[in-house]
Amino acid sequence: MESLQLQLSRYRKIGFHSLKFTSLRLSNDYMGSCVSKVIANFSATWCGPCKMIAPYYSELSEKYTSMMFLLVDVDDLTDFSTSWDIKATPTFFFLKDGQQLDKLVGANKPELLKKIVVINDSLPEYKQ
Repeated sequence: MESLQLQLSRYRKIGFHSLKFTSLRLSNDYMGSCVSKVIANFSATWCGPCKMIAPYYSELSEKYTSMMFLLVDVDDLTDFSTSWDIKATPTFFFLKDGQQLDKLVGANKPELLKKIVVINDSLPEYKQ
């Protein structure tokens, strides 16, 4: 599987909750130099659980500002989502330095927070 940085550099319709963008072309340099911890939420506008967890995901992005929180619409980015083997929404990927550390399928708020805390604490100098 290609690195997340390389894959993201090819696509534009990726939302950033923390930055409030709905469309942005990412470069490998930007992803590699600015962010070491990424949470990618593969979601769909028609998905009930996705809608339910969206405000919580946004709150987390405001609390954990050293991480990049991505919102990837599986319908807008079908090929990209397929390359990540998305079978259900929401699906969250937890990455550090471009490498997948963990994955969560479903809108489980306590488990989402737990995984974010683990990744956040993995680099002590960037703790919130």
